Amino acid sequence: YLRGLISKNRAEQIRYLRTALRLDPQFAKPAFELGMIYFHDRDYPTSALWFSKPHRGDADYLEANYFLGLAYLYMEDYERSAAAFRVVVQQLPLNEVYNNLGIALMRQGRPGATDYFEKAMQSNPADSDYQFNYGYALWKRESYAQAISHLRKALRGTSRPEWRVIYIQCLEKIGQKEEAARQESLLQQQSPEWSKVRDPRQLQKLERPKDNYNGASFRQLRMLVEVRTELRHSKLPLGEHVALHFQHAEKLLDDGFDREAMEELQQVSDYDPDNVGDYLELARIYVKAGRFEEALQALNHSLRLRETAAAHLLLAKICLEQGKLDEAQAQLNAVLRLDPLSAEAATLMREVNSKNVSRQ
Repeated sequence: YLRGLISKNRAEQIRYLRTALRLDPQFAKPAFELGMIYFHDRDYPTSALWFSKPHRGDADYLEANYFLGLAYLYMEDYERSAAAFRVVVQQLPLNEVYNNLGIALMRQGRPGATDYFEKAMQSNPADSDYQFNYGYALWKRESYAQAISHLRKALRGTSRPEWRVIYIQCLEKIGQKEEAARQESLLQQQSPEWSKVRDPRQLQKLERPKDNYNGASFRQLRMLVEVRTELRHSKLPLGEHVALHFQHAEKLLDDGFDREAMEELQQVSDYDPDNVGDYLELARIYVKAGRFEEALQALNHSLRLRETAAAHLLLAKICLEQGKLDEAQAQLNAVLRLDPLSAEAATLMREVNSKNVSRQ
């Protein structure tokens, strides 16, 4: 990994970093560095592959998701882009993340984009990109009078011809003909080709993403937020502390962040090794991912702590999926012993019996 960092030759860098990952797939730093190499090469599909490797809890996890969001944004995969930026914004209130998440949402036509642009703009009103993106979002919503002041401020910082076109349209819409004509004259001097643009299709996707940021500040803020959160939680009784992590894991599952939920459940296990619920949830995630051996390990651990109908039922489903009918039947018998009214177990038992008859 260190050889990869200090090498001056790009091919050697890649070879050393890939070797580091092969030797230890759990060591995520080489994956982040590989992602950055391909990102700077504008090979966004390959960079996204590497930025997806770090897990929650890894030092580079949030930064990797920041650049993963950008890679997907440039690939026009806006749903995945928004998902990656949401991972970051849940923990770090950074203007760059607000701005980029707003772009990913706007390009999907999703609500909430304007709110994120507004947050970034209010936090740093001197930034021309934030002023323009917010004004542009208001223009798209046909809030022309509101958009004008932000577009005017944006043009003071960066006189882009496409920005001036949007500004002129807003002036025309609210009847400021004289100022619109003056701006049109400036536009013709600055960029004659843009002065003729009126086709709405040429005024799409003008939002300005941010791909420059202070990496050291990013990491320091992440550490500060994590420390503050854990210090606040550490004052709670153990049961409440564990419950908070478990609730967060369930929310992540509901939002489709299985990998992040898995990491949160591992924290539950660290704080409370005798918690049955987290092993059961982990098993469900493993089953969803088709990782049946890991699911079986989690379920067996759960059953060693306490026998539950839910664990036996999930074991029965795995056995049935793997064609192990006798083992599935044994697990279903255990479910019905603990919960005789389980309709799901009864249905599965009929399925197992039917398959046994067919097998004979």
